[in-house]
Amino acid sequence: MKFCFVFICQKGELELKAMLLAASLKENLRGNYELVAAIPEPKSIWGEISPLTKKLISQFGIRTVGIKNEIDINYPIGNKLACFNIQTDADKIVFLDSDILCLKPFYPEEHFTAQFCATPINRHWFNEWKQVYELFDIPYPTERFRTKLTNEEILPCYNAGLIVVDNGLDFSNEWIECCKIIDGAEHIVDKRPWLDQIALPIAVNLLNLKTKVLDKRFNYPHACPIVAETPFFHHFPGLTYILNEEIVHNFILALTKKHPLLKENCKLLPGLKPLFINKTRKQLIKPIRKAKRKLYNGLAHIRKSAHWRFYKLQSNNKHQNAIITGIPRSGTSYMCKLLDSVENTVVINEPEDVRWIISDSRKLWRLEAFYNNIRNRINNNRAIKNKTHRGKIIEDTSKMDNSSYSIPIVNNPEFTLITKNTLAYLAVLPQIIKKYPQMPIIACIRNPIDTISSWKRSFPHLRYASFKDFPSDINRNYVMEVSQLQEIKDIESEKDFEIKRALLWNYLAGILER
Repeated sequence: MKFCFVFICQKGELELKAMLLAASLKENLRGNYELVAAIPEPKSIWGEISPLTKKLISQFGIRTVGIKNEIDINYPIGNKLACFNIQTDADKIVFLDSDILCLKPFYPEEHFTAQFCATPINRHWFNEWKQVYELFDIPYPTERFRTKLTNEEILPCYNAGLIVVDNGLDFSNEWIECCKIIDGAEHIVDKRPWLDQIALPIAVNLLNLKTKVLDKRFNYPHACPIVAETPFFHHFPGLTYILNEEIVHNFILALTKKHPLLKENCKLLPGLKPLFINKTRKQLIKPIRKAKRKLYNGLAHIRKSAHWRFYKLQSNNKHQNAIITGIPRSGTSYMCKLLDSVENTVVINEPEDVRWIISDSRKLWRLEAFYNNIRNRINNNRAIKNKTHRGKIIEDTSKMDNSSYSIPIVNNPEFTLITKNTLAYLAVLPQIIKKYPQMPIIACIRNPIDTISSWKRSFPHLRYASFKDFPSDINRNYVMEVSQLQEIKDIESEKDFEIKRALLWNYLAGILER
C-alpha cells in the first residue's frame, strides 16, 4: 500500500516548518510513500517560497503541486482542504499541518487502516452542534469522543492537524462544500478559525466513511509534556514549546547535523535560534545566578507580609461568600479540598463562568450575581458543575482535570460559598477588594523554588511563562499601572526560560503584595 504525505509549503514561517517536517518524515517513515509539498497559488497572493526551501525540496525528493483556496483567501487555513484533491497514485492521502514532527520510526500501513483516520480535538470549544446538524438535516450523533487534553466528553470532532483519507473518495470537494455552507449560515456564530474542524465530522458523515479514532500519539498536543512514550507525531503550534522538550530539540539537532542545509533553514526560525548558540560556561551560569537573585528578592518581599491574606466579613453580612486565589501551583486546589470538607461549606474549583464574569473589571457587579445564582441552585437542590472525582474535589488539576455534576449537601441557606481561580481572580484582585471590601480573600503562596519546579512539569503557559497563552487576562491593559505593563514587557522579552519563570513568579507575587 502506498501513502502520500502532503503538507502546506507557503512563503514565510510555514515553509521553514514544512522543511523541518519533511526532514523528520524522511528520517522516520517506513514503507511505500511519497512526500508532496502543496504550494498555495497564485503567487501574487501567497508569495513565492525561498531558494533555500527549493534546494531542500530537491534534496529530500519532495514533489510539489499547486493548490487553490476554494473557501476564502482571508481564511488561509482553507488551503489545507485542497490537499486531498491532488493527483497521486497513492492508496491513501495523509495530510499533516506544517508544524508537526515525526519523532520515531513509523509504519503507516500498521495504523492507518480505515477510510478516515484522525485524533479528537484537544479541548471542547464549540457549542452549536445542534444547529450544524440541523443545517445538513443529519441525525444528531449518539457517538461520543474524549478530548485529548481535558478528557471531556464531546460529539465527534476531529483535530485537522493530521488526517488520513482513502484516495478517490471526493473527500476534498465534500469538505469544502460543508465549510461553505456552514460559513454562510448567519445563525451559526464563532466559526472561524475552527470552520475546517466544524465541517470535518459533517463531511465524514455525509460520505458515510468508516472511521478510526487515533490516540494522541498520532497528533501529540504541545500542551502535554512528553513524559513517557515518545509519540509518533508531535504538534507544536509555537516554536517556544520545543525548547523545553529535550526529546524534540535533541531530535532537531540530530536532523540538522545530518542535513547542513536544514540547519540554515532552522536558524531562520526565531524560536529555534537558541538551539544553535554555543554558550560558554560563564554564559550558562550567569542566567542561573540572575534567576536565583530574582527568586530570593521576591521571597524576601513576601516574608514581610503574611502568607495568607484574609479579609474578614462584617458580622452583619448575611451570606458568607469568599474566593481563593494565589500563585498557580501553590496548593489552591488542595485548599479547596480541605475547605470543602468543612460542614455547611461548598467550594467550587475553577467554575467555567468566572473568566467571563470578571472579563471587564468595570462590571464586577456580575460576581455577586454569579454567587447568588449558584447559591439559589444549591438551595433548590439543583446540580452544579465542579472539578471532582468520586465526590471529592481534585487536588491536582495538572494530573486530572475532570468535571462532573453533583448536588452539594448543606445544613441551611446561609452556607459558606467559596470559588477558586488563581489567575482569573489575581488579574483583577485590587478591583475585587475595592468592590467587595467585606469579602474574604484567601491567597496561597508557596516557596518560589518549589512552585517554579512544579511549573516546569505543568501547563504550557506556566512552563514557558507565556502571557499570550494564559487562560485569563492577567495582562489586561486597562487595569494595569504603567509599572506593571513594563514588567510584563520585560518578562515577554526575556529569552531564557529559567529567568522568565522567575520574573513571572515575582510579578504574580507582586500583585498580592500590592
